[in-house]
Amino acid sequence: MISTTSVEYRILQKLGEGGNASVFLASCKNGMHAGALFAVKVLSRITDEVRTQRFAQEIETLRSCDHPAIMRFYDIGAYQRYQRDKYIADYPYFVAEYLPATLQGSLFKELPITIKISIVCQILSALVYLGKRDEPILHRDIKPQNIFLKGDSAVLGDLGLTKILRDGSETQEDKDRAFFIESTGSAFPNMYRTPDLVKYAAGDSDLTVKSDVFQLGLVAATLFTGRNPMPRAKTKYEFSHLFPLAEIPGPQFRARIRNLLNLMLDIDANARIGCEDALAVWTSLLFDAVGAATHLDGRVFARAT
Repeated sequence: MISTTSVEYRILQKLGEGGNASVFLASCKNGMHAGALFAVKVLSRITDEVRTQRFAQEIETLRSCDHPAIMRFYDIGAYQRYQRDKYIADYPYFVAEYLPATLQGSLFKELPITIKISIVCQILSALVYLGKRDEPILHRDIKPQNIFLKGDSAVLGDLGLTKILRDGSETQEDKDRAFFIESTGSAFPNMYRTPDLVKYAAGDSDLTVKSDVFQLGLVAATLFTGRNPMPRAKTKYEFSHLFPLAEIPGPQFRARIRNLLNLMLDIDANARIGCEDALAVWTSLLFDAVGAATHLDGRVFARAT
């Protein structure tokens, strides 16, 4: 695979496959990044104009982002597919940071409370960054599988379902709504749905960045309690309630964490805490937790060797 910048990538193995694209692990063969590993996302449904446009939007969004908690973009290209030496088609792809570990793999491990709080702070920081752009961006697919871990750092990835919150025509909204419903399918995203997304899919309301706050609240609730408070839906447009939050281990900061989770998981979007306010209070909690842990253990985060 040779990109538009004449950099060649060698596919090593498939990492995953979705309805729109496949992701591969690749090694860079030349240039300043020769020898480095990358994730290459290749669009598979090239005959679908809407999905092709959405893939181009994902590329432009990643290309324009400059935030440590958002997956880093590197390159683009088109994979020329042949069958029995006969040219078939060009499949567009982009090259991004390779992050093998996801939060899903650490979700039920006994992580220090400071690390858990830090993960929430870092993803909130990414959401604030996306929400304060000239045209705010809604992620719409925040779940443990799309939060990647690099040591103690957390990175938000997979921007394939993002929505740019701009004033648009009714036709554009209808296309986006249809794309979102088809792309998420029956999962829609089942255990990380929000009341906002359900109403939007049903055509009852518009979306705001507070939908992402609710999704991250579900992730955070699972991280701190070991249980997702979202009931499994029986139908695509179902949203009626949340289970009460499970117990948060450890007496220290328990009440503050529970209160913050409830603020993020308010079903009423108007009453729900916003990204910036959520980041401020979670960061204050992080500073207090780090101070308490440092007093007991001497250090909190991993020390370089």
